Amino acid sequence: MKCISVLAFDSKEFRRERLVDGIRQTIFYSPFGVGVKMKNSPRVIDVYHEIAEEKEKTNAILESCYIYSSNYLNKKYDQTRCTSFLEALIYGLQDFIEEVFFSYVTISPNITPEISVGGHFSPTTTVPTLDFFKQLSPMFSYISAWNYFQIERIEKPSILLDAFSSKYTAAWMALERNYDLKIYPHGDECNLPISLADIIAYVTDRRLNRMHLRLEPDSLKKVWNNFNFEVNTRILTQADLAYIAYFNYENIDWLEYQARPILFLDLESLRMQTMTEIEPYKIAIKHISQKNGSIQGFDEGMDSKRIQDGDIYVYAGEASRKRAETYSDIYNIEIYSVKELRDLHK
Repeated sequence: MKCISVLAFDSKEFRRERLVDGIRQTIFYSPFGVGVKMKNSPRVIDVYHEIAEEKEKTNAILESCYIYSSNYLNKKYDQTRCTSFLEALIYGLQDFIEEVFFSYVTISPNITPEISVGGHFSPTTTVPTLDFFKQLSPMFSYISAWNYFQIERIEKPSILLDAFSSKYTAAWMALERNYDLKIYPHGDECNLPISLADIIAYVTDRRLNRMHLRLEPDSLKKVWNNFNFEVNTRILTQADLAYIAYFNYENIDWLEYQARPILFLDLESLRMQTMTEIEPYKIAIKHISQKNGSIQGFDEGMDSKRIQDGDIYVYAGEASRKRAETYSDIYNIEIYSVKELRDLHK
């Protein structure tokens, strides 16, 4: 039986700095997107965990995660240890990876000092080019997915995107209209293909720096030339501005594409940021990852109408327990206290 492929995208900021007159200044900046096309094999996660368990020891990685993100590791370890561990994961999984796609922007601020935005039932204004690049960063997971299909493709696999923040663009409209999308808040932590896109972005940045190479298509091939997967790049230029410059000031509402089931964390006095730093969050990530779903903090004002049959509600505290019981009387959902969820995965 032929294994169906999935296509996942994540992004990071790519920045190079230099001391100029004793002051560290940015000499190159671009959002940097990575797409990973891989075999959707049930064996992937088992192989991933086997490699991770072995390389945690050799790289002195003390925290075990169901899925690793570069951001999590980079907060806890030096770049050398972090990069070595993540390189080992990529190397061990390379036979499952069919293609890695890179996307970035080269529009010279000297030639094009400003970018025009808006204009669709809204005022037209201009944004300094470097500021525009920075505005692209939080939207670059889907921009990279759109960019991937500007190269002729035969297949249209499911597209998995790390969650993003963006105003409306022609690129989003085309992607939404033509492809099957699933969007994951905290995708680099709860979805393995997105995590691979995340760690390849991180390791590519580190390898380019270590090899003293610029961000160029030939350099990207060079840093991965000993791996089995295909490497392709498409640079976004002036010609793509009609698609990637936002045409109004309304924020894209992508909630209908959020991957389900959704695990809602209702933690009362604990903010989501605080929860992500403690051990039960890892358990929640493992639980929802095994169901190919997504995870988010619960906001009563915004999310009460979003709960559906099949979702998961995890609570801590009396008020959130009562909410969980109320929703379970309305919908066919799983409910757990944080402690119950921990006991489930012992």
